[in-house]
Amino acid sequence: MKKTIVNSNELSPKDFEELVQNTAYHLKYDYAPHSRLHDTVFRKSGLFALVKNLDPLTHVSSVRAYDRMLLQIRMATIIISISYDKNIKSKQQKLSQMIQNESKLMSNQQSSLSAYASWRLVARSTTSGLAEKAKQLTTNQKKVLCETLISFDIVNGSYDKKVQNRLEKMYEILGQDSKSVPKHIFQYIQKSSHRNKPSIKKSLIDFDTGKLKLSKKNIALQKTETSKSQKLLENIFGDVEDEEKNVHLPQSKIKSKDNYYQLFLDLTKKDTWSIPDFSELSQKHDLMFGEVIETLNDKAFELLDEPILEENGDSITLNVDIIQKFQVLWKKHR
Repeated sequence: MKKTIVNSNELSPKDFEELVQNTAYHLKYDYAPHSRLHDTVFRKSGLFALVKNLDPLTHVSSVRAYDRMLLQIRMATIIISISYDKNIKSKQQKLSQMIQNESKLMSNQQSSLSAYASWRLVARSTTSGLAEKAKQLTTNQKKVLCETLISFDIVNGSYDKKVQNRLEKMYEILGQDSKSVPKHIFQYIQKSSHRNKPSIKKSLIDFDTGKLKLSKKNIALQKTETSKSQKLLENIFGDVEDEEKNVHLPQSKIKSKDNYYQLFLDLTKKDTWSIPDFSELSQKHDLMFGEVIETLNDKAFELLDEPILEENGDSITLNVDIIQKFQVLWKKHR
């Protein structure tokens, strides 16, 4: 058999993707990112995912359902990638289930989307361009997507202010009222707990006599449910004392453009950051991973017409050629 050695450095990105595509199809794999099927850019130096499939996807027929799922996956993986908590595996399973549950998709479309989801989970994603894509959704589709995103960020009823901040950002991208996030979180958790908990009312009433019957077990169950609801309400809405404390927060704690500038100064301490370290630093400044990349690059384009940050698979690299000039100009225009 004749063997051919290919030097990828001699191929253009388009030719290299075609080589990967033909190889994957020949071996019966779907791959991502596929520039045409996944509406994204294939980079020679980047990561890509393969999913075994006897009938690899070559074109899309159910365009609306497929495009809607692409958007859902992208937004869901943003939520997953910036959370970095112990529920990641559960969220990944939920993502796979979401793809399988879309009845309007064919099996090979689901396989291609699974490859796309796997790639997004490791390649990360920014919020750039999402707002424009969200305009294509109907009001009901946006409502469903909002509930889907809540389900990804809240597992087993766990919830904190960082979750709320992430979801508020997604609501804004979808053109929804971000102030309704706490209410929707509460409704989602209440609905979930109602589906999962056993019925209490029947066990409290003796239908033969019509009288109320109490037992230590019933009372304990009632107390537990009441306590859970009380803690949930306090967690979402806080109490009067907490609200009064929030009113008097020092200026340094209030989210503003200074958060981004101070974060940038911290980033300049080294040229390359791992994704987890970058995400942790963003959270320390009360900012979102994807939001930081988009905002800093927008500012860099505004001042110098080129990006300051670049994603390289599992790391973020600063554009060292413009760091000093960017810092001087930004400080001047603050």
